Amino acid sequence: MRLLFKDVQITLQFEWGRLQAMKNAFLMGSSPEFEIAAYTICALTEIKECILVRENNQISIKIETITPPGGTMKIKSVIITQYSGKPTTTKKTTPKPTKPPADQARLQQLVDEMRAADVDKPIDYILNWGNPATANEDVSPEPLFTFVNESLFERPVYKTLIDVYTNGGFIPDQTETLDGEYVQVCNAEPPLVSGDAREKLLRKFFDTYTNTTVFQLAFNYLKETNYIVDWASLKRKLWTYWFGTYTRCKGPAGSSGFEHVFIGEWKATKVDGQHCWVYFYRLEKEHKVNYYGYISHLEQLTGTTKYTWEKYLKPIGGFNIGTSPAFDFTIFSVCALTRSGGNKCRFTLDGFPVGVTSYLQDCANTNETCIATAYPTN
Repeated sequence: MRLLFKDVQITLQFEWGRLQAMKNAFLMGSSPEFEIAAYTICALTEIKECILVRENNQISIKIETITPPGGTMKIKSVIITQYSGKPTTTKKTTPKPTKPPADQARLQQLVDEMRAADVDKPIDYILNWGNPATANEDVSPEPLFTFVNESLFERPVYKTLIDVYTNGGFIPDQTETLDGEYVQVCNAEPPLVSGDAREKLLRKFFDTYTNTTVFQLAFNYLKETNYIVDWASLKRKLWTYWFGTYTRCKGPAGSSGFEHVFIGEWKATKVDGQHCWVYFYRLEKEHKVNYYGYISHLEQLTGTTKYTWEKYLKPIGGFNIGTSPAFDFTIFSVCALTRSGGNKCRFTLDGFPVGVTSYLQDCANTNETCIATAYPTN
């Protein structure tokens, strides 16, 4: 047995049954909680060698990890030895301010420019967040929206969206099965035929939103960062992203990114999607939504809530309120194109750290890609 550091670390040989450890080491004088935390931090930071200083002694901790394809990183081995490098000091230094990576800084610049250009964001409105949501019960008897100055809805970005709500043929699907159950989002979407009334409505919405200053800023960003080639190719890609159809029930292509995000769907006993404040407001005004309370919120800007839409529960759902739907359409598109995944698109908005989660999937019967979902996170 060889004792390196008194009451700190030990290296030794021993037998365990028929097995022999010719050289093994472990820490001494520390709790299992401390050791698990130290090994975890060392593994997650992916540093080749972590140096632990205890009682003026320096211990080297080397963590070997393994990450199976598509799996989670796991600790394979921990090697503890006396540190053989240059002595370290415990002198405190003031860390230098760090700058975000260039691509992150450019994304933040885009968001700031979009926010300044969002002339259609709501200003004259009052919210009542009520109480923190608990279990599946209503703890906030008042509606979320106390007041909205509806003159806002005469502006093109709202008017074209509301026209789609009113005349676009998007309704929650209810297909009754033989056993009396209901299967939602399983009815096939009507095909978009060039020149028919439904296609014209959606095309007008799409053209209105992509012609805003907010979207033009995003186009410049996407071209500058080499995510797209030109205006025409971006519009073609986003048209499919938002209006290409797919299935959510291993059946007919009954869903699209637009319907899921800007309207919402019924799936089994729950609300799926619905990440647009305008549609929520209209449903609440018609007494079709019962607001239960909030999970979290950032003043009057954005929030995550719980509510029912008719008999279907939305246990947790988020949408922006202090932004126009054109802003949301644009930032959701940018994040889906450049940073899809769970909360991978991060930035600040009005000084608050927020982000966007978006996921993509294959469109039905094509080799193209559709938006499965996109929503704000706070």
